[in-house]
Amino acid sequence: MSIPESHSDIIKDEARAVLTTINQNSGILSAFCTIRKVEDDLFIESIDEIQREHIITNNKVSVLSIDPNNADWLVGLASILVWSEKPQEAIDLIKQAMSLNPMYPPLYLWHLGHAYLTIDRYDEAIATLKRALTLNPNFWPSHILLAASYSMLGRMEEARAEAKETLRLNPDFTLESWRLKCPFKNQTALKRRLNVLRKAGFK
Repeated sequence: MSIPESHSDIIKDEARAVLTTINQNSGILSAFCTIRKVEDDLFIESIDEIQREHIITNNKVSVLSIDPNNADWLVGLASILVWSEKPQEAIDLIKQAMSLNPMYPPLYLWHLGHAYLTIDRYDEAIATLKRALTLNPNFWPSHILLAASYSMLGRMEEARAEAKETLRLNPDFTLESWRLKCPFKNQTALKRRLNVLRKAGFK
């Protein structure tokens, strides 16, 4: 289910606010933390043209020094770290967030599974994503990452089953739509991910 256009515009306005606060060198933490639990992919897509390293460096310091006990903020930062080829740092932050919020939502597990997949720890990614699905069976992005993990391990029957389940939950899914929501810093990594999903049966 896509986010309504008006809602999308609001998130993009927030992304522009991040750029403004970076330029002003003030208030960056509050702007950065407008990342939401379900919509962070769109937010990150919106800030893709911003200097990514600037965001990571400044906000890591801000989050950890100003409010290191805000679990959601830590996971929001971890999400950007994964896309920016810093998955181990992301894993550490997500685990810290989980210890701060033992009743964490399933999206924490999705981000952790994504980090494991990105760092080539496929078995851990699979176990983590399965846990996420026990909490939210209809969250189709978990099936996408499971398909990628199984495909990387050569477990193609299971990869195709996850692809099929993704399309059952989201019939409009395409690799092109996913590509647009994956702001990998490294375009080679993006191509690799898309090829792996293509082998699993996605088009």
